[in-house]
Amino acid sequence: MRTYELVLVFDSSLEIEQIETDLKRFKDIMTSESGFIRVWERWGKQRLAYEIRRRQYGYYTLVIFDTAPSVIAELERIIRLTPTILRYLITVVDPIRAPEIDEESVETLGAARPGTINTDVVVEEIEKRLDEEAVDDLDEIVDEDTLEASVAADDIEESVSSETADASEQDENKRTEDVV
Repeated sequence: MRTYELVLVFDSSLEIEQIETDLKRFKDIMTSESGFIRVWERWGKQRLAYEIRRRQYGYYTLVIFDTAPSVIAELERIIRLTPTILRYLITVVDPIRAPEIDEESVETLGAARPGTINTDVVVEEIEKRLDEEAVDDLDEIVDEDTLEASVAADDIEESVSSETADASEQDENKRTEDVV
């Protein structure tokens, strides 16, 4: 048996019940021939990098499972024939990096469990904090740039005034030489 990782992108216009039905069918195929599921995560509705079948959003699901290599061909055939799937990717996971079995995620097929964190809220909070930090950093940069600009302006004024003083002193020396 080998460890595999499967990422499925469902059509986001589907009802959750339809997605559930497809996921259960895929689970039955993955666990055939004494296979087992290690991790099952639902990443939810996400924006696609580019449109697929005129869709801008997809419903993402990640499954890490162990099964016989012969099952993968059947699983891929079923996935390709399923019209609700926009894209999929199956990769082999290095046995050393294979995660431990998360029984709770497997039992619920990765559905949100009571007491878990709402990731959408967390992501929004992180983005808000990053925006605030970016504004603070920008204020600091502007302050530093303003300070540097004022120091540079002072330096320029000093050099111009010293050059002007030197030039006027040289003019006076020339006039005294011309008179003498």
